[in-house]
Amino acid sequence: MKAILACDPKGGIGKNNGLPWDRLDGDLKRFKQLTDGQRLVMGSNTWKSLPVKPLPNRLHWVMTSDPSCIKGYNDVTQLLNPALLTEDVWCIGGATLFKQQYDRIHELHLSVTYQIYDCDTYIDLDQVYKDFKVESRTEHSDHAYEVLTRKENTN
Repeated sequence: MKAILACDPKGGIGKNNGLPWDRLDGDLKRFKQLTDGQRLVMGSNTWKSLPVKPLPNRLHWVMTSDPSCIKGYNDVTQLLNPALLTEDVWCIGGATLFKQQYDRIHELHLSVTYQIYDCDTYIDLDQVYKDFKVESRTEHSDHAYEVLTRKENTN
């Protein structure tokens, strides 16, 4: 499984079920390029926070205990079988789903802001850097974009 997230330097990814920043230079364009035509898995709060539902040209799986949040959307599926979460599925958040699927993620696309924001939702960024190695890093005006892969288990 792949994951794509944006966070601040302390691992903050959200505030009041939204993004704590207005936008990041090129981040949404990159998200669209990477996920276009792909399968996305997300938690219900991430689904609810999408400005456009469903995102065009993507298959959406929403992991939720409340299927009423996805009623009326024909191309949205409530994901019941974790075996469907293969390497070509993109986890797009939120924090709870990211933590639940963490061990399945082999590639992480991470936008890290330079500024610290007021957040109420976090990922463990220190753990991410322990478990993943940075394959590439590109500096932008307001964030760094990193592609990380899971380190080989040496045990």
